[in-house]
Amino acid sequence: MAQRLFIFLGGTTSATPSGDWRQRLAASLAAHPVALLNPRRADWDATWREDLSDPRWAEQVAWELDMQERADVLVFLLHAVSDAPVSLLELGLCVNDPGKRVVVCALDGYPRRGNVEAVCRRYGRELVRTEEELRDSLKAALEAWTSEDSSRGDGGRTA
Repeated sequence: MAQRLFIFLGGTTSATPSGDWRQRLAASLAAHPVALLNPRRADWDATWREDLSDPRWAEQVAWELDMQERADVLVFLLHAVSDAPVSLLELGLCVNDPGKRVVVCALDGYPRRGNVEAVCRRYGRELVRTEEELRDSLKAALEAWTSEDSSRGDGGRTA
């Protein structure tokens, strides 16, 4: 049996009119051997200060960085409700790492889509335009990666 691939779910955390994209993606991947690393927290609120002196914030940032390093696959969905500057920073940390698999969705209307497209093109990363394309691309890639990794005998995990 293939070992799980770890997938970091980066991208817009702001509320969107269509609800939580991470929940929909998780449901669509339920049959695949994956562990989803979801940075979205229900207990996040306006009292958290973006400062290392706030232990809640510092712990969250450390967790996110640790999970991005642990992840085999990093997924980013960027929505028009926010510029998502932290997500862009996270994408920048991994996009040129040949040891990471990166799948990016910048929805039409996302204000920084042009920048994301230029970066993805430069580093040969797939960029899709819809949540459905992201889901389908990721599922196809998971099947190919699991098959490819299994044929090498490493059980679906990258080194």
